Amino acid sequence: MPLRNRLRRLLLAFVCVLLAVGLVTTTTAVPSGADVDDGWAVIDVGLEHTCGVTTVGEAYCWGSAHEGALGNGSAGELGFESIPALVPAPAGVIWARISAGEYFTCALTAGGGLYCWGSDNLDEGSLGNGPVVGGQYRYPDPTPVDTPPGVVWASISSGRHSCALTTAGAAYCWGNGDNGQIGNGANADAESPALVSAPPGVVWQSIEVGSPDSNNFGSRTTCAISTTGVGYCWGADSYGQLGDGDDLVDHNVPVPVLTPAGASWTSIRPGMNHTCGVTDAGAGYCWGRPESGRLGRGYREGTVGTPTEVVTPAGVTWTTIDTGAFYSCGLPTDGDLFCWGG
Repeated sequence: MPLRNRLRRLLLAFVCVLLAVGLVTTTTAVPSGADVDDGWAVIDVGLEHTCGVTTVGEAYCWGSAHEGALGNGSAGELGFESIPALVPAPAGVIWARISAGEYFTCALTAGGGLYCWGSDNLDEGSLGNGPVVGGQYRYPDPTPVDTPPGVVWASISSGRHSCALTTAGAAYCWGNGDNGQIGNGANADAESPALVSAPPGVVWQSIEVGSPDSNNFGSRTTCAISTTGVGYCWGADSYGQLGDGDDLVDHNVPVPVLTPAGASWTSIRPGMNHTCGVTDAGAGYCWGRPESGRLGRGYREGTVGTPTEVVTPAGVTWTTIDTGAFYSCGLPTDGDLFCWGG
């Protein structure tokens, strides 16, 4: 099971414990009742909705049906699904990956195709299906992404915008681009996948966008790792979340993350105004806005533009650190779960 999915499962279990003891209240039922006897392969949480793919390649979504984000044909302003609702797949499609964003969802097929559904966010291009036609900003059913000729997709990550890798190791992004998070040298939205301006010789092995958030700042940063373990980020840098130093300047093309001497990155995850990563030695680092303690360093003010090592319990080696709006959670090699922030 991919490490990100293991972490998300543990986070979901943690929330369920809080629900059981009354520390968190909710009006949404615990997801149940779907025919998922074969089990979940992927779970991803977006803004007001959650989606997953089963081990047999079926996709389900639940939560708010706002703007058609569930992909089941419903686009009611106030509608919701309290149990997983099947996403009807186009003929012949088997789902492999899914990523829930800000009132939209994108999914990768087993054959390397991409579909998105939900809100186009008023012509920002969130669905990657090209210019708006006839004033249609909402697609409640899976809609093909406007894929460049010859491209086969290998991964997908969605937040306020989306980015995907191809099987050849190229990166494309689309959607909101105000802060340069598309990575193509422009500070503008992209209605179709736009090729990220990779440094010469760079081939990407992973790419992640920030988590969606209701105040629209969660995913204005993108980070990726090359096949040689070099980290790059681009987009918003208002608190140093690009990790390239303390200049706090947005960048619309990838810039190298300042990497600890002798280390390479195995995971980098941008959140809302902060970013965390893990090195090949299992050390955890965070940078950006320290408010609420989200950097794991004990302080909560200022800006941190350079990766700073997380204060890690003795004997703990990290496999991945995931980031939310005001918190971070890390998964060590022993399968425990640690969280910090607010």
